Amino acid sequence: MDAVDAIRAIKADGGLAVIAHPGQFDFYAVIEELIPFGLDGLEVYHPDQQPEDIERTLALCQRYHLFASGGSDYHGRYWRPISLGQCLAPDTCRYPLNF
Repeated sequence: MDAVDAIRAIKADGGLAVIAHPGQFDFYAVIEELIPFGLDGLEVYHPDQQPEDIERTLALCQRYHLFASGGSDYHGRYWRPISLGQCLAPDTCRYPLNF
C-alpha cells in the first residue's frame, strides 16, 4: 500500500497517522511530503532511535505541529526483550500538542 493511501485509510477510520521510528530507516525525506495528506505524528521515542534521531524527529514534530509518540508498536519478545510500555513519550508530547 502506498503511504498516501495508508494515511487516507487511517483517517477515514478515525485514526491518527504516524510514521514509526523515522530515524531507523531514514524516513526523514518523506515527512514533509506526507503532511499535506494528513500525517498526524512521528514516533520519536523508540529503542532504535539514536539520541540524534530523537532530537531531529522531535524538532520536526515541533516545526510541523505533529504529535510525538513513544514506542507503542510492541511486537512481542521474539525480536528483543522490550516490554509493552517500556519506551514512553514524556507527558509534554500528549495529543493535541500546544506549540
